[in-house]
Amino acid sequence: MELSFIILEQTIMLFLIMIVGVICYKTKIITKEGNKQLSDIMMKIVMPAMVFNAYQTADYSTKLLTGLGQGFILSFVFFVITIPVSMIIFRKSDKYEYSIERFSTIYTNCAFMGFPLIDGIFGAEGILYTTSFVTLFNIFVWTHGIMVMKNEVSFKSFLNALKSPALIAVVVGIICYLFRLTIHSVPLSAIGFVASMNTPLAMIIAGATIAQTNIIKTLKKARIYLVTIVRLLIIPFIMVFVMKLFGVSNTVYVSIVIASSCPTATIGTLFAIKYDKNAIYASEIFAVTTLLSAISLPLIAYVSQMI
Repeated sequence: MELSFIILEQTIMLFLIMIVGVICYKTKIITKEGNKQLSDIMMKIVMPAMVFNAYQTADYSTKLLTGLGQGFILSFVFFVITIPVSMIIFRKSDKYEYSIERFSTIYTNCAFMGFPLIDGIFGAEGILYTTSFVTLFNIFVWTHGIMVMKNEVSFKSFLNALKSPALIAVVVGIICYLFRLTIHSVPLSAIGFVASMNTPLAMIIAGATIAQTNIIKTLKKARIYLVTIVRLLIIPFIMVFVMKLFGVSNTVYVSIVIASSCPTATIGTLFAIKYDKNAIYASEIFAVTTLLSAISLPLIAYVSQMI
């Protein structure tokens, strides 16, 4: 119960920052193009800084190494289960945007939404474990995710996944952690300050993205609620019970559960634009799942502690 209240408080805090993003977009402080540029800064600079900083500041221990390995296993299980579930529920059809719906239910906002939540609950240790989920997310989204959107996959897509700044930060961070390599306190402090931008910047970007949709009109679309229920309830509940079977520590368990229970990934809208899919529908799913996650995330956390 206590954890669900902590997550509720963290979620409310994030949504208050998100409102700042909405106001900034509505008052033209942030433009549509400016929001894309902020997203690039977030993904290519701030997020890698946060990941690397987590490895640099975490205490070296067998417990953390074991937890990191368990995080990778649980994260892989998530994708192994979620991909076929999405294919079963959202079958190929000319009537519906099945590719966007599949993508939206598989790929979560684990970095933009997950990192701030987990950082507020567990700090650097939670971030460390969550990097395992974000690492596999980057590999899958740039390979399987592209295949879902454009119905083809290539070796080039896999290479793009390996060149992801966040993934590079994970690899460098793990190497430094394993060999106990630490950088000087001055550059590390600079990296830490950049990393601290993660929560406010991520939520401002999310708010500005939501502000670009007609949320009242969107909430009247019945199909979106099916996607939302699958993304925020069905898949998270499956993962809550499956992951419990692995008997990992509570910090690892909750970190990966939260990462797998987050709303739809922002990158879904960007992929929809790039591959000529219905970008408006993708952004609407992002908006609705993000708003309703304020209810679902504390609920999932509560259930995870009750079983």
